[in-house]
Amino acid sequence: MDKAFLSDRLPYQNHKLTQAEVLEAFATDAKQIIPALISELTNHRKMLVTRIGDAVTLINAESEDEAFRYYWTLWLALNEGEELRALEAKLARHRRMLSVIAGKPTPTGRLTDGAIEAARDYPIQDLLDVTFRRSGNRLVGLCPFHAEKSPSFYVFLNQNKAHCFGCQKSVDSISAYMELNGCDFKAAVLALAGGVV
Repeated sequence: MDKAFLSDRLPYQNHKLTQAEVLEAFATDAKQIIPALISELTNHRKMLVTRIGDAVTLINAESEDEAFRYYWTLWLALNEGEELRALEAKLARHRRMLSVIAGKPTPTGRLTDGAIEAARDYPIQDLLDVTFRRSGNRLVGLCPFHAEKSPSFYVFLNQNKAHCFGCQKSVDSISAYMELNGCDFKAAVLALAGGVV
């Protein structure tokens, strides 16, 4: 890139530029490039989510063996999930840049929809220190939120939600993590989406 071109656009030669200053200097170019990048990344994300969904369907159709399903779902999460997380991070960064150009900075610590969705998809039964027995597409065990002698706590696997018919508490992965660890929504989402449970 030509130094004269840069010196015309960047009046501050002797200090480190912030992201906002760089975006301001290249605002006209960035206003065209960033939306195109966001569109491209969004399309790639849709393809990746479809591919992951198809793989999960294939895994579930392949075998009734829970160990087989667990292993291959874990493998899928480690491989394809990593690419999806990186893609979500790029999308969030480009959306923040677009907001800065428009004069509406967004906080960098904002949770993305993808992170919240990933946290909600975390298997709720893996959060609970409960011995479950399988009953169809549900798991049944003692409630972790109150003392009881006969199991009344159900995990509905197809919805990834749980309900206790004893204390009437209903939870999803995020609210269960918040309740069990005494943390707020953001901390629960970051822990579950990042797999730091």
